[in-house]
Amino acid sequence: MGVINVDTRQLTDLASKIGVLNNQVKSLKTSTEEKRLKAWLDIQEVCLTLNVSVRTIQSYRDKGMLPYSQVGTKFFYKPEDVEFLVLKNRK
Repeated sequence: MGVINVDTRQLTDLASKIGVLNNQVKSLKTSTEEKRLKAWLDIQEVCLTLNVSVRTIQSYRDKGMLPYSQVGTKFFYKPEDVEFLVLKNRK
């Protein structure tokens, strides 16, 4: 195995560039995770968006008008499903 001599300035420059890349990767990862989590709305957000009560949203679920996912006792909705419900019932 050979020895490589690196100037201190070059090493500092390389470390700086690695730091910048690391920050960019972290930023992209955080941004992607936030988008993925924001891809779902909870019941309160749907109620505020549609200006209806929790009971109305429950009725939409029961009638199959609004698709949902359930984790434990919490319900989640995709924004495009909420938008489709509004557009489908537009007169």
